[in-house]
Amino acid sequence: MSSQDDIQIVPSSLPSSPSETFYDSSYFTANPNRELPSASEIRDRYNATTEFPTFERPPPMMFPDQGLLVKWGTEISIAEGQCLYFLKRNLSSEVNVPEIFAWRQDNGFTFLYMELIDGKQLDTVWDDISEDERDDICRCLKKMISSLRRLKQDPDDRFIGMLEHRIVG
Repeated sequence: MSSQDDIQIVPSSLPSSPSETFYDSSYFTANPNRELPSASEIRDRYNATTEFPTFERPPPMMFPDQGLLVKWGTEISIAEGQCLYFLKRNLSSEVNVPEIFAWRQDNGFTFLYMELIDGKQLDTVWDDISEDERDDICRCLKKMISSLRRLKQDPDDRFIGMLEHRIVG
């Protein structure tokens, strides 16, 4: 059963190359000459700031002056970037997600370049906010979940797993 409001996910219509740059994103439209930090710059900056590096899922690298966050590591997948891309283009007025600017794969690492959202994480402030604020947040989350439930798989391309048809392991 399909509703007129359903949004069909068609994985084959998503960008899928190992390197994608979205020049129509706000990162580049605000300044067309901007360049993203390279994979080696990110790794070097991380290595210089940590004593015991981990490369599976290191902390995201933030560039506040550029409004940029880079999520990276050996266990990061472009599927997450594809999801952000899809949601921003199809549900941006209903589901708050950071804008994806680019992704790169380099020597076994994936780098997702996305919008840095300024603010505090909910888990760090939950105990300090009022019951009314919690209720407001829950209402917003309920609306977002309802919007996400409108997403439907292409009936001719059923799968379980990631958008790129890999099994989640």
